[in-house]
Amino acid sequence: MNFFSMKDHDIYELVRELEGGKSLWVKGKYGAEYKVNYVEEEGIYYVECEGGRYTEEFDDIYEMQEYINFNFEEDE
Repeated sequence: MNFFSMKDHDIYELVRELEGGKSLWVKGKYGAEYKVNYVEEEGIYYVECEGGRYTEEFDDIYEMQEYINFNFEEDE
């Protein structure tokens, strides 16, 4: 499983990938793994959590960003 690194990319690059039809795996700040995708017809970002046990829906990328709590900083 390949992860979209938020250390190497910004939120706008993630949006372009998602709106291009891709589903991506990302990691949160504390190591949680999420599968994210965007459904253009609905205008909704879907975030699968805990191995698909439940899914959160967001119509705003910044709400999704806050929920996932991306780690944009390099590990020290």
